[in-house]
Amino acid sequence: MTDRPTKYRVVDFISKLLPIYTFEHQNNITCARSLIDGTLIHPHVEGDNDPNLKDNIDFQYFSDEHVTVYWQGDPNRKTEVHCIYLASLAVVKYVEFYSFPHQKLTMAEYEHLFNHFKFKTGVSLMLQPGEPNVMRDIMAFFGKEASSEVIKKSIGI
Repeated sequence: MTDRPTKYRVVDFISKLLPIYTFEHQNNITCARSLIDGTLIHPHVEGDNDPNLKDNIDFQYFSDEHVTVYWQGDPNRKTEVHCIYLASLAVVKYVEFYSFPHQKLTMAEYEHLFNHFKFKTGVSLMLQPGEPNVMRDIMAFFGKEASSEVIKKSIGI
């Protein structure tokens, strides 16, 4: 892992999720281009080079963690979004693409890619593999059989 800002590492990671995304260079900056709809993910956020904004702590956090998304590549339709949200969606799409014929492998592939993303970028995705927290908490509190009874009673069985 390098000392590059998080957003650059995240965009670089997304750009390697072939065939869903590919890389593209704009002004010597690596961007990710969706091969599905042409959307461009650029690590630059407006104001990154504005010296007046660099003194603002909130802006420094914002610019390190956010990327600019040009919807369908249109420079007039852009959004600044937290890079981890975008990466989470990209990883889900990538895993769905490769797991479709092998549904049993889906969770293992998610876990592998989540770990690989964290290794490459130093940050975690929004999604984590495993069962939903609510069900896990119910089973941990009541036990497996008692949980089953609680669920049955709650739906009237």
